[in-house]
Amino acid sequence: MTVAAPQVRWRSVFAGLAVGEVIATIVLLVPVLGLTAVRVASFGEQPHTGLLLEWPFPFEDVWSVVTDVTLLGLLAAGGAPVIAHVVGAFTQRRVSVRRTALILLLTGGVPLAWSHGIVPGPLLSYVVAAAAIRRWAIDREERPLPRRSWIALAVGTLALVISAGAYAGLHPLRISGAGGPDSVLVVANNSPFQVRLNSVRPFFPGGGPPFPFGFRPVSAILAPRATAAIPLPQLRCPRGTIATATVSEVIVHFQVLGREERQRLALSTPMSLHCP
Repeated sequence: MTVAAPQVRWRSVFAGLAVGEVIATIVLLVPVLGLTAVRVASFGEQPHTGLLLEWPFPFEDVWSVVTDVTLLGLLAAGGAPVIAHVVGAFTQRRVSVRRTALILLLTGGVPLAWSHGIVPGPLLSYVVAAAAIRRWAIDREERPLPRRSWIALAVGTLALVISAGAYAGLHPLRISGAGGPDSVLVVANNSPFQVRLNSVRPFFPGGGPPFPFGFRPVSAILAPRATAAIPLPQLRCPRGTIATATVSEVIVHFQVLGREERQRLALSTPMSLHCP
């Protein structure tokens, strides 16, 4: 006669996930600080849009998507073994590490308070992650991967990490401040290479601004690891135009290592453009 295993208690899963997140965050603190130090990621930034996976770079092309998913995947893969073992200790059940890693990637990574997954909000991310672990990761057997699979996984991971590092190195700009009567942006160059700014223009969702105006060109040279105050392009308003537009992001075209690049940067504080 087979006796069914008792049902997993919700409070055990919630408690295990909470404690596991704390321990995993401490364990990952050193590599997280390392990524910040080499400017691969900026952990103080928030996602640019409602697509919460857009971190630390907004989705511009396939390369930017691969970079963001790689960074989040590394955090999820690093925290999953810790969280799976802690949840297993609280529930007295076996927890799948692979499924836990996938759940963390989709719900927010480590810690969940960053909420850099596809589930909006840290509290909702935590609840969804706990429910998914209880339903999909507990008492799930994991088949051992053959040696060839491990080699392919290691090579693929290394390639993705190199690709993410290259993208971050070629997109080193950050906005560290904005505002003032002259609409000044404080732009930081986090790379060890000189960056030549070719243009800085406000970004408007949907393509164009809500009213017709032009821009005066802006250009500057940023030394390695330097910060400079760059004036936002001044408006050239048609005669008789009276309007206001709120700008929360800017698009910067620049040159680094002989390459022409484009980067969309979020402003910490939205700015207002006025005509006249």
